[in-house]
Amino acid sequence: MAHFVAASKKSEPEVTPESTVIAGIDELQRLSNAYRDEVLGAQHFKNVKDFYQLDEPIVRAPSFRPKVTLPELQMLFFQEASDLSDTSPRVHIKYKDQREKDREKVFQQEWKDGFFNNRIMEATIWSLFSGIGYLQAGYDPLARFGKGRVWINSRMSDTVWPDPRAMSEDDWAYVILEDHPYIEQVFDLYPNRIEELKDASDKRTSGKQYLPTSSASSWLHLPQGPLTTGPGQSPWDPIRIGSGKLRLRTCFLYDYTVETVEELTEKNSQADLPANQDMLRVLTKPKFKLKYPNGRMIVDCEGIVLYDDNNPFPMRKFPLVRILGLPALYGFFPPIPSRYSKSLQDLASKMMTQVFENAVRVNNGQWFIPKDTGIDPDQFGGMPGEVQVVAANVSRMPELRLTPAFPAHFLEYPQLLLQKQKELQGFFSARRGERGSGNISGDLFDASILQSQFLTKLRAKMLSESLQRLSEIVFYIMVERYLKDQSFADFRADQDIAEVTWKGTAGNPITDYSILLDPGSIQTTSEAALRQMVIALRQAGMMDTRSGLNLMNVPGADEIATNQEREQALAALARVQRPRRG
Repeated sequence: MAHFVAASKKSEPEVTPESTVIAGIDELQRLSNAYRDEVLGAQHFKNVKDFYQLDEPIVRAPSFRPKVTLPELQMLFFQEASDLSDTSPRVHIKYKDQREKDREKVFQQEWKDGFFNNRIMEATIWSLFSGIGYLQAGYDPLARFGKGRVWINSRMSDTVWPDPRAMSEDDWAYVILEDHPYIEQVFDLYPNRIEELKDASDKRTSGKQYLPTSSASSWLHLPQGPLTTGPGQSPWDPIRIGSGKLRLRTCFLYDYTVETVEELTEKNSQADLPANQDMLRVLTKPKFKLKYPNGRMIVDCEGIVLYDDNNPFPMRKFPLVRILGLPALYGFFPPIPSRYSKSLQDLASKMMTQVFENAVRVNNGQWFIPKDTGIDPDQFGGMPGEVQVVAANVSRMPELRLTPAFPAHFLEYPQLLLQKQKELQGFFSARRGERGSGNISGDLFDASILQSQFLTKLRAKMLSESLQRLSEIVFYIMVERYLKDQSFADFRADQDIAEVTWKGTAGNPITDYSILLDPGSIQTTSEAALRQMVIALRQAGMMDTRSGLNLMNVPGADEIATNQEREQALAALARVQRPRRG
């Protein structure tokens, strides 16, 4: 028995600090996944993918029922995401007490060059279909020929596991990101443990081979990477053996572990003490500091810890921002917008399918042939121009009977359902440019357009908070990484493309910088209402031409305004120099 116990203990995995860290991340991810499945559902993201791509179960049995799918909700979401992301954020940057206008121009230009609005649009689409989307920020040191560049990406919502007790990014304790890169990509990012990663990759891919071991493989040597592992794998599916991809997790957490800064020795504690030195010696305590003052970042791949140290992102921020489709009142995840009206679209699709099914049945009529006609049913085809011999003195001729068609109002029911869905999603007739009945003035019509965008304005308010967080993360990464002077193009110059200089931030404390996003630059307004507002302000003398053209995003606005100002100046000069008559 003693020998058996010793053998069993020997077979147990060795507990190491690295395995303890991995086990801790596993438990945090398990808790987050359980909460997410409880709120959204275990198959939520799979259903979202099917709904987005219009995937239907394959039915191989023949059927005369044509399947009709109405993707109107998908189109409404695309329009909403396009309207929300069509913004030009304006930021206010200060260094100490001085405004940095050049940095503001550089920041806006980086926003355009990185196509940040496209990434925001993708995250907004995620939020509309699944309830929540994510934007992740980072820094690529190899971009722009080694000068580096800040980037943001829209992250798939099913690859993020947040703190289940959090209400927002302000109070979360941790968040876990999971990626499935190829082993070469992991080597490029974390080359410190290559041999161990190779062993882990060999164990994963040893169970399946995609490439046949034929004579061709003896002379065809493919490089390591996707070509050696066969077809790519959808990120929606779990990792399969032989897929060539590894499981890479990045865990950000606020770890409040402290470490001792300085221990006061007995000799130092007795120096220059007053008479009550014994009491002071008891009250004196060692000084401590946070081991991870900026938060903790842990990266593991296949059970191997690649990085475990201070969070490299500045200002104690995690490089992740959530985008909400609706307000989250009871937890981290909000309600799912698609669930509010998807049942109406499904019912409309089913009714439209039945209408088309009835049309097919009507076109496939049935012939009824009396026996006294003498027509052989096996020889009767009902084809156009067909000749059949009918017996003499026949009382009834062959008759074609068609299935009664649906009444005309049956075609209106699906349209009523879809119209109700548009109203629930905030797409009223005024938003589509349709005037109501009666004599409606232009002002009332513009007011109705503004009121019809209440749901879009609600999302714009939530988006402004998310973009404020994103702007802070992006800007502080720029301050920490753009240490040398760099020149950027300025496309808002009067005529030719000019340049604006980013002054290097080497030696400047990052805490001396601040950035504020103008919430008004995120609010969405219809182009028709905006155009009317600009014209009214211009006529009232409350806005100049240059500002009005820039507000409406007219191409070459500065050049147009400059030419107009020059013409007005010449006209004024001509009036002054014109000689008076008499």
